[in-house]
Amino acid sequence: RWLVADGISQRPGYVLCDAPELLKNAQGNPAVGLVEALKALVRVQEMMQAADLYMLPSFGSGGPVKAYVQLRELALLAKEAGVSTQDFANVEMKVTADDHGEHRIYNVEVIRPEGLDKLYADETSRSGC
Repeated sequence: RWLVADGISQRPGYVLCDAPELLKNAQGNPAVGLVEALKALVRVQEMMQAADLYMLPSFGSGGPVKAYVQLRELALLAKEAGVSTQDFANVEMKVTADDHGEHRIYNVEVIRPEGLDKLYADETSRSGC
């Protein structure tokens, strides 16, 4: 649905923030690879659908015009993931959604082990959107 929704005839249109960086990092990291990155994107899409179930309808019947998907944390993990694909493939994620005018913003949060989350605070604040 991300590839065909244009925000006009099929709503919402999706903007995948930091997706190029996610794919570049995954391709450059042998412990991740493109296949696992694409599987992670499918997981994110499924989590977005679940998040939508808990959102109060704040749009007309057409829903939001545009949806921004913040993938910065996932892109950083694709760069940093260690020795095995399992580090990336089994990561715990959380997706939250907020409405802003005609737009919905989905934030993908990577749940990092305690203590490591503070190391990445500066990096995650810079998004490509």
